[in-house]
Amino acid sequence: MSTFTDTVNRMWETRPPRIRKDQGGRSYVAGVCEGIGVRYQIDPTLVRIAFVVTALAVGGGIAAYLLAWMCMPRYGMTTSPAQAVFRRKDQLTEQERGERPAGWWLLIGFILLSGLFTVWDSDYLGSTAIIAIALLLLAWYGLHQRLPEPPAGLLPGEDSGQSVNLSAYTSMNPQPAPPAWDPLGTAPFAWHLPEPPAPEPARKKTSVWAWVLGGFGITVLVVALVGAAGGFLWLLTGDTGRETITPTSAEELSASYQTGDQPLTLDLSHLPALTEDREVTATATDQDLRLVLPENIPVTVSCDDAPDWECTPGNRNPGAEGETLKVTLIDGPGDGAASITTPLIDPDARPTSENQLQDTYDSEAGPATFDFSRLPTLEKEHTVEIDHGVGPLTVLLPRGPVELVCEDGLGATNCTEGTYHEDAEGELLTIRIDGGVGPVHVSGLN
Repeated sequence: MSTFTDTVNRMWETRPPRIRKDQGGRSYVAGVCEGIGVRYQIDPTLVRIAFVVTALAVGGGIAAYLLAWMCMPRYGMTTSPAQAVFRRKDQLTEQERGERPAGWWLLIGFILLSGLFTVWDSDYLGSTAIIAIALLLLAWYGLHQRLPEPPAGLLPGEDSGQSVNLSAYTSMNPQPAPPAWDPLGTAPFAWHLPEPPAPEPARKKTSVWAWVLGGFGITVLVVALVGAAGGFLWLLTGDTGRETITPTSAEELSASYQTGDQPLTLDLSHLPALTEDREVTATATDQDLRLVLPENIPVTVSCDDAPDWECTPGNRNPGAEGETLKVTLIDGPGDGAASITTPLIDPDARPTSENQLQDTYDSEAGPATFDFSRLPTLEKEHTVEIDHGVGPLTVLLPRGPVELVCEDGLGATNCTEGTYHEDAEGELLTIRIDGGVGPVHVSGLN
């Protein structure tokens, strides 16, 4: 009795090849649908319709198609583009090395279209890609259960029986073979005449549905590529279409804020303790407003027309040091919505004492914030290194002397090397920033 693991291994071993047009298939792109149709003995048009419907209904169909393309070898080969990418070059034949460029492009396209870079900003793209891939795997499992063994000769390396060499056999009484126009051999007297010319093959009519499906597929592909390009541009520039205001001192704090032509995030979580009471009014008009409250100072929240599930009035952080920050959140007459959130920051990335400083701060993927603005006066010099991976990076400098060392990554940055706050008290803090992939914003340079 085979286990589930055995079934999965057999599914991979007998996965369909890609049958391209130059190999006798009727493919439109890479031969994925043609190969699936031949392997599981179904109409390839149904497979094409399934991919298009998945792309239009739940999204993520392009990502699922690219994943299938990566995992399916070309007809006559055993190595897929994904395998060619992850294997060493000296383990590949010359023909298999030719699959590596396609494998890299497919991998990049899959990562962009699957929503891995934008899942923290909006989980729609990532979730729809996961749904499409899950449907693809479920359909593959069902087709394998229906036809577990591939057609003879489809996959390379199959045993097709021992061949017999008949070239050494000589007939005792050889007779000339009749021509094709006289298969029964009834007119041997005319066998010396030349063969008649072969009739011209009839031209196949192109189905109108092929053009319709092709048009749908091209449209979906273009829309998906445009969306992926926008996501990649956001990854490099940090332009999400949302304005973010982050005051880091009482002097930078304004009495009122209001949304303009784009959504606004008012992040008050980096404010230090206040020496006097302050009042702030935040109004959402035609665009959404997201208010991030501080956790280290007393806050009094008032809600004007904002729904209870978006704004809860009352006092916050009653035991915190400093004077009170009074915040009024107004849900204005426009279509924008006002809401209050709490800061999403790792406590280890917000040291408040000298002994909490770490030598290295790492972040892999997603927005990252490292807040050194609450550090007290340092008694000795320190050097910290920020090693960032992928996504926007924000660094808030302390008020004491600080030296910046910037290693530019791939993306917009305002990190400028130099020494800042030289006249402030305390020892020097050196911060080395490796930006990785994504925008880098350093606050507190002045």
